[in-house]
Amino acid sequence: SEPMLGIARKRIEKNKLTGNTKLIQGNALNLPFPDCSFEKVFSCFTLELFAEKDLARALSEMYRVLKPGGLVGIASLNAETPQGRAERLYWWFHKKLPSLVDCRPIPVKALVETSPLQLQSLEERKLYGIPVALAVGKRSG
Repeated sequence: SEPMLGIARKRIEKNKLTGNTKLIQGNALNLPFPDCSFEKVFSCFTLELFAEKDLARALSEMYRVLKPGGLVGIASLNAETPQGRAERLYWWFHKKLPSLVDCRPIPVKALVETSPLQLQSLEERKLYGIPVALAVGKRSG
């Protein structure tokens, strides 16, 4: 989105990365890049924003733009962990204030395992008591 590009531009300038960074706005369900363009793709708290029906398509697009042997890194709220107090509170806020608390936990392991990617690693961390999955998937080849 344009607001997120603005945030990224400010961070690029702050970190003096303007000479080697290019920002491109696109649709994650139809990425504006040729097949096999990248060695690595990273999604950080983004997949949770997609409709359930679009998650597999988003992962397929990441796979498509990866070079053979390339890696996808995913950081996402994890729906595959039993809910604790912090997660139940988060869900309550998500239901009451969806425009403010817009991410919802998703089944990261299941999504990667049902995609064309090969799951390489999966870790879980806590972010303010809420389970976050850190997954790496690989394109074969």
